[in-house]
This record gives sequence, C-alpha cells and structure tokens, in this order.
Amino acid sequence: MKARLIGFLIVIVALMLAALSTGAQVYYALAMMMMAVLALALVSVTWTMLTLRVGIKGLSRQVERGDTLAVALSVWYACPLPVSEIRIVIAAPASGRKPQELTVATVPFVQRNYRHVINCPHRGDFEAGVVRLTVTDMFGLFVLSRRESRKLVKVEVRPKITNTAPLILKPVEAGPESILRAADDTASPVDIRKWQDGDELRRVHWKLTARKREVLVKVFEASGKPDMLVIPDLSAINALPDQALTFEDGVVEATIAMAKAQLDSGYPVRMPLVNAQPVELSASLPQEVERIAEQLTHVAFDSPYGFEQVLMTMNARLGRTGGLALITAKLSVRVADMAIRMRGLGLNVRVVWVTDDRRPEQMQLTARMEMADVSVTIVDPFAGAGAPSPLDF
Repeated sequence: MKARLIGFLIVIVALMLAALSTGAQVYYALAMMMMAVLALALVSVTWTMLTLRVGIKGLSRQVERGDTLAVALSVWYACPLPVSEIRIVIAAPASGRKPQELTVATVPFVQRNYRHVINCPHRGDFEAGVVRLTVTDMFGLFVLSRRESRKLVKVEVRPKITNTAPLILKPVEAGPESILRAADDTASPVDIRKWQDGDELRRVHWKLTARKREVLVKVFEASGKPDMLVIPDLSAINALPDQALTFEDGVVEATIAMAKAQLDSGYPVRMPLVNAQPVELSASLPQEVERIAEQLTHVAFDSPYGFEQVLMTMNARLGRTGGLALITAKLSVRVADMAIRMRGLGLNVRVVWVTDDRRPEQMQLTARMEMADVSVTIVDPFAGAGAPSPLDF
C-alpha cells in the first residue's frame, strides 16, 4: 500500500473522530469529500485497467547484436474518468538489465500509437514485448498492475560477422606445390614423372631410375590442405553480469571473424567448442560462416576446464594442423607459454586477447609472445566487439 494512500486514510479517520467528538458538520463534510475522492480514484484505475488494450507490432524474429528493434505500440481504453499515467513495461533483449518502461498519456475511446526502440546489446535467444501494464489514478492513491505474457515474441540476436586479417601460413605450408609436399599420402603413389628442381630425395623411384638411366620420382595422392584450428576459451568469465556478457560477445565475434578470414583465404577450419556440452564445428567454404555464427549464437561459457587444459588436449592434433588461433578473454602466463611452445613446433599461431586491460604486466605478456613470433591481436569488446583495436601487434 502506498504511503500516500495510508496518509489519506489516516486523515479520513481523524476527520471522522473529530466529527464524532465535536459534532461539527464540517468534519463530516470533509470526511465524505475525501471518501468520494478515494472511491473516484479506485473506480478510475479499475475501470481503466479492465478496458485497457495495448498492441505491439514490428518485432523482428532475428537481429544482429547491437541493432535495435523499432516497434509500434497502440493504446486504447474506455474509462471516462481521468487517470494520471499508464505505464507499459517492455521486456527487451538485454539479458539481465531491467525491463524498459514507457509512460503514456492518452484520452479514453481514442487509440493512440507510439513508436519505441528496443536495444539488443547481447547475443542469444530472448523474449521481447509487453510484459506488464500499470495504471495510476490522478491523485496517486492507487496503482493497479497486470501481466501481459501473451505479448511476448521470441527474438534471436545473432553475433556480428566482422572482418579481420587472416593468419598467413609460413612458406612451407603455403602455395599449391608446398602444400602437396607437406600433405602427400606416401602410401598411395599414383604416377611416375621426371625429376624437377625442388623434389625431395624420398620421392625418387630408385629401381626405375636405375633401369631407365634417368632420375624418376613418384607422384603421390595428395590429401587436402592442412586445417586451421580456431579455439575459443569458453570458461566462465568472472565479472559483473552485463560486463561478462560483453566479454563473451567479444570472444564469439572474434572467433567468427577469425574463421571467416581463414575460409575466405581457402583454408578449412576446425573449431572445437569445449564447454559443458562439447562439440566440434568444421567448415571448408566461405558460405559456411553463417552456420558457424548460428551455432555460436547459443554457445554457453560454462566449460569445466581451464583454457590451459583445453590447449593441452590439442597436442595430438598439432601434427596435421596448419595453424592455430587462440581466442580468450583471460590471457595468462601459462596460455602465453603454450602459444610460444606451439610456435616453436613450427606452427603459425595467433592469440586474440579480448580485453580492455592495459596494465604494463599484461602488455609484457603480449610483447613476449610477439618476440617469439606469435601473432597477437587485442580486441576491446567495449569499443566494438570483433574489431581489432589500435593495439594490434
């Protein structure tokens, strides 16, 4: 019960007691006037609430993160008695933020239309629409409210698909001839040809060379290009709820940008998603970026393993991998050391660090990796997730 209503009732009781104790008619009149005001206020909010109709149009079922939903609201009611305000509470894809409120002032028996913009700051599936209606009488004594669950619409907020520079593979891994040499299946010779400059001695067919008196080499069946491992850190991020969601968006969008860059460059991508329900995505064509984005829209940051543990499980795959991209919001000394060790094995490695931290000790980590020939990109999620910051190395 509102404090104003309690005070109003106390005054009415005091006037009635004064009237009974003194017999003065003026106290009766004042008490009756206040009770009439009380009744008028109650009838006005009840009548308005019973006849209030709010419609909403224009909700898209799918938007990109950072976009807005423009909606049209229609308000109508059939109470001739005045009310102070009608508040419309709107659920928005803000994931943890308070619902948005819109206060309207309109007249009875006339439908009024309003435009409203709903922000979509985070990826995921959300319910958007009118969730509650509230009516206040003109004296501020009564506030009636009701839920409007029928006005909700499922909205999918997709992560942004941005561009970034691809990871350039080292010369022994790049170029058609070099890739063939690295990826040949030596158990499946398919032809014989004359020696060419740059051929390896292990390819020489020694018996046939001795018989024909010219150097002949074996041609093997070639396997596909070495894949590119893109590994996002899906462990929980310790931050305030809205900040944690922003960092998650940054990791997801940097992951998509990295996958897109490699696919556009013609390299197949494999993406192990190690969380509570692990799955691995793979793609070989640029058109498959949309499928990756759809999968990452719903990925949860609930991995039971630290990023260092996840990277250790990838050791068995390093021999057939052309390069690695490690995307994390929690760069540590151990992660930096593992990236440097992988680079020492001959792999090209890029570390994408999603952070707004610019402390000197953290910058020393990035400088250390850069000195070991590890490519480092810093992404500030609060300055546009997925877009490299000016501090790219």
